[in-house]
Amino acid sequence: MGLISMAAVEELTDSRLYEHEARLFRRKVVDGDRVAAIFERFATEERLHHEILRGMATIDELGAAATSKPPFSDSLRESLRTHVERELRSIHALEELLKDREDPRQRITIKGIRADEKEHLETALRYLKALQSR
Repeated sequence: MGLISMAAVEELTDSRLYEHEARLFRRKVVDGDRVAAIFERFATEERLHHEILRGMATIDELGAAATSKPPFSDSLRESLRTHVERELRSIHALEELLKDREDPRQRITIKGIRADEKEHLETALRYLKALQSR
């Protein structure tokens, strides 16, 4: 599977994981609705990333891509840890994609997605740190 199709699939998986985390925040954290709304926004952004990256992939690359089941956990800490690892992998994959792309529009788009992923990473790390200090 090519890097672009892998990145597209991973974005869809991350969207589902953020939706799961939003539900966990609502259920397990005081004032969880506010935090859940942030994670729901991230889920929407990940779906948009998926669509954009899917549009950059060839038919052959997409044919080889298969979605995976998100690594759901009922533990909010464990889910956030998993998401931190996934965001780091996504950022690395996007940096590798930038090395292969010459089209300036695609490069700008990938840089925008990478900026979103960095925001997601920082937020997940912030909430993970807050949960670990409890």
